[in-house]
Amino acid sequence: FNPEESSLNPLGYGFYTYGMLPLFITRYVAEWFARTTYDEVVLVGRILSGVFDLAAVMALYFLGRRIYGRRIGLLAAALYAAAVVPIQLSHYFAVDSFTTVFIIAAMYVAIMVMERPRWWLFAMFGLLTGLAMATMDSIAPLAGMIALAGLAYLVDIWPERDKRRPAIKRLLL
Repeated sequence: FNPEESSLNPLGYGFYTYGMLPLFITRYVAEWFARTTYDEVVLVGRILSGVFDLAAVMALYFLGRRIYGRRIGLLAAALYAAAVVPIQLSHYFAVDSFTTVFIIAAMYVAIMVMERPRWWLFAMFGLLTGLAMATMDSIAPLAGMIALAGLAYLVDIWPERDKRRPAIKRLLL
């Protein structure tokens, strides 16, 4: 876990914009199945990337179902499952399939915050955003989505005067 001494750290080889989480997950799974040679660990990474891509299909179904209903959730999952780019990225062990799962899950939690904010939802959003950023640095703007979700909740309850002050205090806390 010391990046200065770790042989898994690609930063010594120039510019690297991806996080280390997919590499650590792949390495630990490869260790678990005793598949750590160069030829084998790549196959483990491809399998994990495919598993995460399937998880993204499932997560997209649940997100679409929560927002628009079961039919739209199925349509969204089917369209994503048939899309060429996610299939190619998961086939070649790109980190995008890992990232996509965490982003969709964070969006799902943000929807839950819009409906009824709870402290553990904010913690869950932070965890999912952190996991997404641990796979790809460019996901940082995702962190602002939770503020927008809280603002959407405030806009929704604003006409009810007696709920304003407690909601503002709870969201700021």
